Amino acid sequence: MMAQRLATVMGGLFDSVASEGLTIARRRSSGPFTAADMRRLNHPFARRHARPGLDPSNINERTGRFRGGWQKRSSGNSAMIVNETAYADFLERGTRNMHARRVGEAVESELRSYVTNAETKVERLLRF
Repeated sequence: MMAQRLATVMGGLFDSVASEGLTIARRRSSGPFTAADMRRLNHPFARRHARPGLDPSNINERTGRFRGGWQKRSSGNSAMIVNETAYADFLERGTRNMHARRVGEAVESELRSYVTNAETKVERLLRF
């Protein structure tokens, strides 16, 4: 009975963390700057600048495809967030002309505090 309850809690925890990661990824993919704004800002992610002029982990929403490309995949005791749009790798790694836009690292960083809080809740459940 205890093992079954723990398995249920842990399965729910993985799904909960993945859902939170999906929310964070979509928020970070909803930047407000238009193409005209980027021109006015002298293309702040261009490699001609020593470092990006804006937070590179926030992606501006233009067509909505990248934001909509985030998916949660979970199976048993694992879960992950992926974006399989054709240009996701170019954004994450950068190109010859553009600084890397490390959205994945930013999502992971934000999730750490969420996971710490979830671990505390699991510890409380185990103490009952």
